[in-house]
Amino acid sequence: MKNQLSTQQQQAILRLFDMVIVADEQIDAIENRFEELLIQKFGFDEMLLVEPNEIGRSEAFEVLKNLHKVEKDKIIKALEKLADSNLIRTENESKIISEVKNKLY
Repeated sequence: MKNQLSTQQQQAILRLFDMVIVADEQIDAIENRFEELLIQKFGFDEMLLVEPNEIGRSEAFEVLKNLHKVEKDKIIKALEKLADSNLIRTENESKIISEVKNKLY
């Protein structure tokens, strides 16, 4: 897939993913799986996955508010899949996903 998201948008999505996976103990396995997802589904620049992310949480929401609804839906689905990847979604992960939905739409 051709990359349709700007570097800033990609960093913003990474920040949202960071918010969810911070709550997870199996972080490395999950991170690897979702880096693949980000590259395939969103056409992510692989270099952004290893560089330090300069974007903060509130800036991430501002950047992503302007995305098309289809893109926002894709992000939410991916976040939910990420939270569900270790079978039990924690209350914290659910709270974060709700916060993301509220702030993006």
